Amino acid sequence: MVENLTIRFFRDSIEWLFQDGEARVLSRGKGQLEDLAAVQQLDTPSIQVKGVLAGEQVLLTTVTVPAKPTRQIMQAVPYLVEERLACDVEDCFFAIGKRSGNELDIAVVNRAWFEGILSAVKAVNLSPEVMAVEPNLLASAEQSTIYIDANRAHLLFSDQKGLTTELDQLCQLVTLTSPELTETLRVVRFEDTASEADIVIDEIATLDTLSLVQETQPGSCLELMANTMQSATLDLLQGPYLVRKKQAGSGNWLKTVGWVALSVFIIQFCLMVAEGIYINEQAATLASDSESLYRSVYPDDRNISNMRRRWNSHLGQADTNDSAGFLTLLSQAAKSIKVSGLEIQNINYSESRGDLVFQLVAQRSEQLMLYVERLSEQGIEAEIGTISQDDNQVRGSIRIRPNGGRK
Repeated sequence: MVENLTIRFFRDSIEWLFQDGEARVLSRGKGQLEDLAAVQQLDTPSIQVKGVLAGEQVLLTTVTVPAKPTRQIMQAVPYLVEERLACDVEDCFFAIGKRSGNELDIAVVNRAWFEGILSAVKAVNLSPEVMAVEPNLLASAEQSTIYIDANRAHLLFSDQKGLTTELDQLCQLVTLTSPELTETLRVVRFEDTASEADIVIDEIATLDTLSLVQETQPGSCLELMANTMQSATLDLLQGPYLVRKKQAGSGNWLKTVGWVALSVFIIQFCLMVAEGIYINEQAATLASDSESLYRSVYPDDRNISNMRRRWNSHLGQADTNDSAGFLTLLSQAAKSIKVSGLEIQNINYSESRGDLVFQLVAQRSEQLMLYVERLSEQGIEAEIGTISQDDNQVRGSIRIRPNGGRK
């Protein structure tokens, strides 16, 4: 599965490299951006795109700056390197790299060419996360190094600054910069090294001031750059060209947790809304059933604005807070019915006397007596009226009145 795409931009063409998550090369090619779009679907979100600018097109240099705020440094940088440029300052874009003391790394590129690259990649739905420069991706360690890159070469000094040139101009470049090179010059070759490299290297070996140490590495120079992209110390996607870069590691984890939490909240909210709708519908149904029941019992009653008060009025309890009313007395007396193992057969209520009579059925007479004791413990006055034996059951009547009622 393609996960990484590295594109190297030359003056009039590109070279691309597709790799999987383990940095294994899947495919490569050269041509134009339209050719790249034709061989691979580029709108896949999982593909990470990185750009590399040819070293011939970018000036990598260092300037000495005073210890002032960054904004003031940026305003002064173009004029500090103006003498090293072959074009007007207004035609260039200046990118800022790392700073060591008063030394500041600078990359200078032609603005029109750079903006043309950004417009072209956008046209094929690509969004590079970084735009580095070739020499800045090649480590020089403690000694000067030459990287043979097909028919081109990158000459790095010991401070990781470098120049890129055509292979046939390499010997001349080494001769001109020999005072800045270490005595031992490392030469790194790759599998795609051009055949004429042997002649150029032999010519450099004739220089008395240098001692060459050669080695060969698998793959290509572009593969090495793609694998060291994270170590780039200078990214040209800054200032007006700054892009929002993807978060990695804990950032992705926190983002996932945030989406999960948001999803849980939305689901919980929807469940609460659904529950509220259901309860509201049940309440409406119960209200309708209650009204239907009331109208069936009292069909001539037209004033039912407060149904609870009308029920209490009909049942002899005008005041809903009256502790001696029918509903209050019934609710208190009925609590112990099931606990005592009794079954109600009939209920009589006398509004004038304020007492309630239960006709009950029990298995034993002791259950009736236990029920009376329970009511007494609740502060309700109760007495057994009659008890009769009927087959295997005991029938009895119990008169109930609130404590302090008439006897």
